[in-house]
Amino acid sequence: MNLYSVLEPILLDVIKVISPLQADRETRLAIMSELRDVVVSVESLRGATVEPFGSFLSNLFTRGGDLDISVDLPNSSYISSAGKKRKQNFAWRITESFEKERFFGEFRKLQLIANARVPILKLESNHQNISCDISIDNMAGQMKSLFLSRNGPKAHNINNPKNGTLNSYSLSLLVVFHFQVMLAIFGVNWKNCFHYETFLL
Repeated sequence: MNLYSVLEPILLDVIKVISPLQADRETRLAIMSELRDVVVSVESLRGATVEPFGSFLSNLFTRGGDLDISVDLPNSSYISSAGKKRKQNFAWRITESFEKERFFGEFRKLQLIANARVPILKLESNHQNISCDISIDNMAGQMKSLFLSRNGPKAHNINNPKNGTLNSYSLSLLVVFHFQVMLAIFGVNWKNCFHYETFLL
């Protein structure tokens, strides 16, 4: 009996336990809906959108995985590091909304990490105790999620040129082109958005 034949059933059992079910996806969508209700309750955030990124967006999340959320401000370009105070201000306002009685029963363990490089509000939903990390206008995080998630296309069966789909290089070019167009439209200086080293992997 070789090592592979011993490990394979164990690994398959682990994958079965951590792989999300449709109910896990629906739970995360319900959490995002509740988060939208909180954001809408903040006057200065009217029109802002609640956007997932990270493993949930690429469909690589596990059943116990956290949920990364960016609250994208309306009609705003990327807020540079010089706008960190503004991000902290919005994060404080969201935190205060969560602490109101209306939302108190839906979320718990609120922790605002205001002095981090990217200010983050950490909390836990009462739905399956899923942890959420909320940031403000986190375009860099969204870009990295889309660009660096090489397994995402594989999960969606679009990264196999032998079967007539795109190869990794083509997918990378499409993502780069998408961000070039997006940044050109919104007039954002992409050097302020993220360090070019993030692409040199």
